[in-house]
Amino acid sequence: MTDFELDYMFMERVAMGSATMMNYITLVFAMVTASYLVAHQLNRTMMITVLTLFSAFAMWITVISMNATIDMAAAAAVIADRASEEGSSLAWHAAAKPLAKATVPFAPIVGVILHLGAYMGTIWFFFQARNKKLQFG
Repeated sequence: MTDFELDYMFMERVAMGSATMMNYITLVFAMVTASYLVAHQLNRTMMITVLTLFSAFAMWITVISMNATIDMAAAAAVIADRASEEGSSLAWHAAAKPLAKATVPFAPIVGVILHLGAYMGTIWFFFQARNKKLQFG
């Protein structure tokens, strides 16, 4: 793989990870909004259906995001290795910098923690809205 292809793959994985995180944030805020507006009106069957759909899509997006960040971290490690070679055209790359070498391997873990935190917070909010009968207006 050429340096250009490696850089392109890295950037594609960063873009994919960012896009899936944005999709996840959209899903979370849609659930928070729905919880605020209608959680108190749902019967047990509808509540289970909504929570199951939310949980399934949240898990799916989390897995996609985790895979993208794992690939990104692996590409960053290869970029860092290649950048240390004499005559490399990747020495300029952010993934080759010392801070990136120390932090990028933790990106998948941090991403999963963020996803799980948002998931648990959203479920908590759903039940708070349901129990307190929060509603618009």
